[in-house]
Amino acid sequence: MSDNQQKGPSTYSAEQVTQGEIILRQPWQRIVFMTGLAAAVLLPLALGIYYFR
Repeated sequence: MSDNQQKGPSTYSAEQVTQGEIILRQPWQRIVFMTGLAAAVLLPLALGIYYFR
């Protein structure tokens, strides 16, 4: 194996790695996204209230 080849996963500098951007162009995409966020919050809350009352 030559010295130029790495033996593991490639690494990226902090400048190369940035947070992604969520692009919701259609109204139905926004609705599905918001519904999923609401379900992620409300479902555990509702189950917690139901099982630990």
